[in-house]
Amino acid sequence: MIIDYKPEIDVLVVEREDFDDFETNLELDGFILDLDSDGEFLGLEVVDASHKTPLSKEELENIDSAEIEFSRNKEVVKVELVLEIDSSKSVISSRYPAAKA
Repeated sequence: MIIDYKPEIDVLVVEREDFDDFETNLELDGFILDLDSDGEFLGLEVVDASHKTPLSKEELENIDSAEIEFSRNKEVVKVELVLEIDSSKSVISSRYPAAKA
């Protein structure tokens, strides 16, 4: 994963290294998911990241690695983001009604 935190606008971007074939995005309460033409996950932007995650701006600037689990069915969109900083992990997990997506 490619991780880029922009402290001046408080946006965290996490993208697959093979980000291509962008088709659309889903906006879910400040989480913007980029999807390819098959509806597969390509990337994630977290707007107001220091408020939507349990991490400070300083911690967001020092993320060592990230994992994202994305799933969607007719009823629910699920996003789980695992961020690792200095061998500690923070997990952000959200579910949204599919109708909202």
